[in-house]
Amino acid sequence: FIVNILNVEKVSKAFGEKVLLDNVTLGINKGDKIGIIGVNGTGKSTLLKIIAGIEEPDEGNIIKGRKVTVTYLAQSPDYIKDENVLSYVLRGKDSSNEPKAKEILNKLGIDVYDAPMDKLSGGQKKRVALAKVLVEPTEVLILDEPTNHLDNDMVVWLERYIKAFKGELLMVTHDRYFLDNVTNKIVEIDHADLYSYDSNYSGFLELKTEREQMERATEAKRQNTLRRELEWIRRGCQARSTKQQARIDRFEDMKEASRQARAKFDKSLMDMSSVSRRLGRKTIELNNITKAYNGHTYINDFTYIFLRDDRIGIIGSNGCGKSTLLQIIAGQLSPSSGVIVRPDDLYYIPEQYPGTGLRFQTRTCRKLSGGEKMRLAFCCLMISNNTPDMFILDEPTNNLDIQSIEIITATIKNYTGTVIAISHDDYFIQEIGIEQRILLS
Repeated sequence: FIVNILNVEKVSKAFGEKVLLDNVTLGINKGDKIGIIGVNGTGKSTLLKIIAGIEEPDEGNIIKGRKVTVTYLAQSPDYIKDENVLSYVLRGKDSSNEPKAKEILNKLGIDVYDAPMDKLSGGQKKRVALAKVLVEPTEVLILDEPTNHLDNDMVVWLERYIKAFKGELLMVTHDRYFLDNVTNKIVEIDHADLYSYDSNYSGFLELKTEREQMERATEAKRQNTLRRELEWIRRGCQARSTKQQARIDRFEDMKEASRQARAKFDKSLMDMSSVSRRLGRKTIELNNITKAYNGHTYINDFTYIFLRDDRIGIIGSNGCGKSTLLQIIAGQLSPSSGVIVRPDDLYYIPEQYPGTGLRFQTRTCRKLSGGEKMRLAFCCLMISNNTPDMFILDEPTNNLDIQSIEIITATIKNYTGTVIAISHDDYFIQEIGIEQRILLS
């Protein structure tokens, strides 16, 4: 029988005029491993925060039993100034958890326990925060983009950990393989509504198609009814009776329902099918490149020639210098020694896309989510007059919703220039046709 653990009851949430959640209800039952999906900006992280008690809904309630504990992993973890890694992970926990904390930190590639949190990279901070929520058992585990900044071995370890986890899981992630292997239920946020599917991601795709076909069939019937009612109104109906006025009111309600349904069918995010390129003659040449700082050598005497139309993945463990190499290639960093020959026409999309000083409609870019900033970067490319000869991509799918990833994947697949990419998303790497890999160690 079904054991109910936690309920989201008639919850609504809006920011200004934008309604993210409209009177939504969701039951979390014993054994649920739920993946929350939806396009960027639809309220996935907001829903997780409301369930975790970090944010208050405008209306509605979160109902859970007294003994039900909830642990939450945010996209951007908070820490206290001068706090080191181990003290952060064990904050609020019994000291007997220290061996387990160190074990999990090691699995996530963190082996310096006394390092100050404010000296860590963004990826290291996220992995330490993940260790913090995994150390102590909890009833409901809520994870916002847990696989970001994890290499393949770490993702496999986390997958096994979650499969063995006896409690309930709510998770936002763009990693389709991870969703497939871990979840048994998908909840989609679409136009402020929730749609639940008792399936992993692959099953969700089939069930969603069936739902949309039914919705389109319903809309077709509604359009036929609207045409008949419109003809009745045009014949000169006078609202002299209660029945006639009620019929007119029903017509207006039906028109509004039809407008909302048609808005849901419009799934376009950004049309990048027009992206083409003009071939340049130059390639990038790296000759004896070395990069060191803070007493550590990240790249040592590296030489490589990137040829036209190459599709190359940069791989290696976290902290080995992958992003540093891309920044050197793109001209964002200077090497400690060595010579670089590069074309003038390349397009570098960093993992954390800068947003200061720009405006996106009426919102400053610094207020956009990580996924929205990445989509904005591709939009800037789309509207530029000159398409570059080379894409340099540093974790381009981090924080993107799955629908945006599919569009960007199709764009890169159709692009005929050179692509150099770092990504822990195996599906993305395979789909864009990465043929060669450079291993940094």
